[in-house]
Amino acid sequence: MARGNFDLVAVQLADKKVVRFQQSDADESGGRFSPDGRYVAFGSDRGGQPEVYLAPFPGPGGVRTVSTGAGSMPRWSRDGRELFYVGPNGSVSAVPIRTAPVLDIGRPQLLFSRGSRDRWVDYEAAPDGTFVALEPVSFAARQPLHLILNWRVR
Repeated sequence: MARGNFDLVAVQLADKKVVRFQQSDADESGGRFSPDGRYVAFGSDRGGQPEVYLAPFPGPGGVRTVSTGAGSMPRWSRDGRELFYVGPNGSVSAVPIRTAPVLDIGRPQLLFSRGSRDRWVDYEAAPDGTFVALEPVSFAARQPLHLILNWRVR
């Protein structure tokens, strides 16, 4: 399996300059800025399995592992005090985080398990502590698909 196909970059809107943020032989994905803008949480397989990492933005500074036993899809709480991630068995964990005055990463705490067959395409933590998630639903077996070719826009 090929590795290193995905890296994280930032684009400065004022001058459209591309800044390479995380670039390695591994795949990095799903970057999310902390609410204070000082850190980026992201997923990577740099250790051989998917994990959630945290790095200062724009740098310099080292990358720290947040998840334990694999993780993906990091999301920040609105106040930036917790980082959520999805484990390989469908579990959702929360990690206490403090970004100032220095970075402090707590121990992951299991919130709930969705079950291994339930997959979220995306999710977000709501301000009231609930989660909103997108789950794939197959409609192809129930509805016809209409395909329009050579559509002209005037």
